[in-house]
Amino acid sequence: MFNINKSVFWKQLFHRSVIIVDCCVLVAIFSIVIVGMMIHSASFPPLLGNHDNVISKIQTDTNPDDFTFIALGDIKGGMATFEALMDIAKEDHPDFGVILGDFVSQPELSSHKLFALEIDEEHIPFPLLLVPGNHDLCPDGPFTLDDFKNTWGPDQFNFALGPNLFIFLNNAEPYDADLHYLQYFEQILSQKASGYRDIFVFMHEPPVGLNDWILSRNLHGSQKFMQLAQKYNIRYVFTGDHHGYVKTEKDGTTYIVTGGGGARLRGSHGHFFHLTRMAVHDGKITETVISVGKHLETFELMERNIATYLFPLLTQNYFVLGGTILLVFLIFFSLVFSSNRLKHLRRLSSEPALDKDSTVSADMPLEHLDSDIQLDTKGTRILFAFAHSRVMISRLFSLILIFLIIFTAHSWNQHSLIDLCFEVIGLFLISICCLGRMWALVYISGYKSSHLVTQGPYSIVRHPLYFFSLIGCIGIGFASENLLIMAAIILFYFFYYPLTILAEEKKLLFRFGNTYLDYMKKTPRFIPKWSLLNEMEFYKVNPEKYFHSFIDGMWFIWIYILIHFIESLQEMGIIPILFKIP
Repeated sequence: MFNINKSVFWKQLFHRSVIIVDCCVLVAIFSIVIVGMMIHSASFPPLLGNHDNVISKIQTDTNPDDFTFIALGDIKGGMATFEALMDIAKEDHPDFGVILGDFVSQPELSSHKLFALEIDEEHIPFPLLLVPGNHDLCPDGPFTLDDFKNTWGPDQFNFALGPNLFIFLNNAEPYDADLHYLQYFEQILSQKASGYRDIFVFMHEPPVGLNDWILSRNLHGSQKFMQLAQKYNIRYVFTGDHHGYVKTEKDGTTYIVTGGGGARLRGSHGHFFHLTRMAVHDGKITETVISVGKHLETFELMERNIATYLFPLLTQNYFVLGGTILLVFLIFFSLVFSSNRLKHLRRLSSEPALDKDSTVSADMPLEHLDSDIQLDTKGTRILFAFAHSRVMISRLFSLILIFLIIFTAHSWNQHSLIDLCFEVIGLFLISICCLGRMWALVYISGYKSSHLVTQGPYSIVRHPLYFFSLIGCIGIGFASENLLIMAAIILFYFFYYPLTILAEEKKLLFRFGNTYLDYMKKTPRFIPKWSLLNEMEFYKVNPEKYFHSFIDGMWFIWIYILIHFIESLQEMGIIPILFKIP
């Protein structure tokens, strides 16, 4: 007969629920960190942007009498739809493509890096030129016109392919207000227009007054632009901004609004996702509109929110960063604790039921102890769960610590006086830690489970390994030259290890009874009392066990070496620094 206890069932259900919730939260946090790191470290594809090498490749690889190009605009949050359009374009092998602005949702570097990452993952084999849109840059930041130029190349430029002239303008709001795009446009036309058969113009906003179907902004200088287009016989003008497709002709110029690159569609005319393909063959120009259906943007939406909101919040706000680190530690602790409790409850549910008159107490093996040290069963089980999980939790915390060491750095100058002070203090404390731990390990190697050791370091403090480990942890904090890491280490140590120490003392009371109780009364728990030092002249040690303990005790030195190795990689630029700690 087995004991079927409803309270045990509900406790099992509770701990299973805690584990599921913990895992979901951890997956969410690590997804933000991993995706954010991928975006932060994204490189810009060599064929993306308006740099000289991209334009030179177009001019070198393109037959000026027989070539094709694609144009589309307004991608923003519709990256999955844009990728579907690019898959079709890649099969067609155009000579180049033009994105007519609003290729990101927010004018932030993280959004531009996400776009670069998406393009890189698409492996687009042809050059892509970029026209700035009002969502791509902002005069007040965080991604300004200068940032656009530094990242993608010039915002206004032109190049020729045989008898064909291509002109790219920046008329995105509010940059249209100073009419600089018109000045550049007129200057290029006055200098070069007479020497070319066909002129193609690319910009983000369409002129006002072209067509009632176009939902556009009030572009400054619209009439002047159309007058120049008529005067210089502009063949085609490509724009975006209106999320759809509209084609119209005015004064001999064909205006194509091709803004169906993935963003939410607007208006009733040309309401479909598309790109426009232009083929030029011996002066004859053919236009083809290629459309796709709306694609599910679930993963792309997650990436965009991480790039735009979550990862910048995590890396730029120290309170959020500290709270997240604390949350991860608490979740790890909760996971390990609930897992151990679940194992214990499973054992309880599988044990034979006891008679009503039977009693089981944690005090039963300890009848030889004094009454003032009888142990509470529930409290003892909780403490034992802490102790049993100590190694696992410590390793999980070490992973968090390694992440912080790799991707963070201090904000003061490298190789400064404060840098040197932190390093010297850290090395000094780590040396004390390693010597102290080796001293303690000499005495317990081969005796830890069978004898109560009270000589050497154990004569001045009951837990010398934990005491010297604390010194080493503080030393690691100093050696990392990172106040956040130091705070995280100290917080972890004082939150978790006191409970582990209590659990070990309870276990030793079970094992050694009043002998250990007497030892507790005369020897301090954590702060050494050097006047009690009792060293032995000779002491028998198990060399094999001491060697393994010695290797395990040297991990402070390994971490110190790892820190300096990581610092060197950061200085060389191999490892990116995601955020700096004051």
